[in-house]
Amino acid sequence: MTLDPDAWPGWDGLGKLRALLRKQVNENPTEALANAKHLLINRASAAPDKSLVPRIAAEAALHCGLPGIELLREIALSHRSPLLGATALESLWAVSIGQPVPFMYFGGEWVSTFPELRESAGTVLDDLIIDSHNDDELFGALLSLANRESPHGLGELIHPEGAGFARHFMQVSAESGIILTARMLDNFRDLISSSGLESVYQDFLERNPVLLNPLAAEVISQGRLGLEFITDFVVRLHDGRYVVIEIERPQDPIFTKAGDLSARFNHAVGQILDFQSWIAENTAYAQKIFPGISSPHGLLIMRLRPSMTGKQESKLRRWQQNSRDIQHVTFDDLHRLGLTLLRSLRGKSDTQGQEMGS
Repeated sequence: MTLDPDAWPGWDGLGKLRALLRKQVNENPTEALANAKHLLINRASAAPDKSLVPRIAAEAALHCGLPGIELLREIALSHRSPLLGATALESLWAVSIGQPVPFMYFGGEWVSTFPELRESAGTVLDDLIIDSHNDDELFGALLSLANRESPHGLGELIHPEGAGFARHFMQVSAESGIILTARMLDNFRDLISSSGLESVYQDFLERNPVLLNPLAAEVISQGRLGLEFITDFVVRLHDGRYVVIEIERPQDPIFTKAGDLSARFNHAVGQILDFQSWIAENTAYAQKIFPGISSPHGLLIMRLRPSMTGKQESKLRRWQQNSRDIQHVTFDDLHRLGLTLLRSLRGKSDTQGQEMGS
């Protein structure tokens, strides 16, 4: 049964809508979530219904748990009318600071602060703030929310430590020079768990260079030296040093069945060595392309660590000890390091960080 947003006129109608959604949440959460989504996307035509129906729908969505948080994230990203986008963002903020979804002048029972969703709502909201740096519409919606001072809206939504949304928005924005989100890491985890062409992984890392090096000043994809050598990435660090990066696929074997290093591994290492040697022999020319480059370090990204045996891990460590200028990491190493960095940036505990990446 799909609910019509115009079928609940006046305060009595809104009360009945709220009661019906509460009943659906208890009896059929899937139906309740579907109706919440429909009511969030399709606005009622009359006031105050057009402002209160989405808030009632948002509260119902939150009573559905984590799927409701995901729905509000989807609405914030895809439906950015002044009302609908603000309703989703405002609801996420309210839950993240332990407050009920604001209902303006609409009273009644069934008001919840959703303490079990507080951490998840905060993570999603902070991800949206960071993503907004590359999304003008989302940034505008968040900025509009930060500027709101309604006596029955965000003006009452003050963080227990005294910071309102505007201050939180500015703080997260100021701290997010490193663009890293929990959702990005989830997408990366899913990507490296599936089999694809090497270009798929390269494209993802090109769009999210923080995974290669969070302190990189510049990341150049398909770095070329003359007509001879092309490497997957060249990273320039803030101190002027360079790193040459080659990637293979997460599924590509490092070892043969006989326990020897595979041809694919040796070929990738050889490509890095060729690039390093060319720079050493043609430094002046190379520096015209990559200013200041000299003796770049090498990085090979290949394989997933759980797919290797203890004997293979031990042999790889010995190889690494003997390879001074080339480092090997696995794709899941990048994911784990990303989670550690995200915990540090967001000030999360180890347990919270594991929840974000689970």
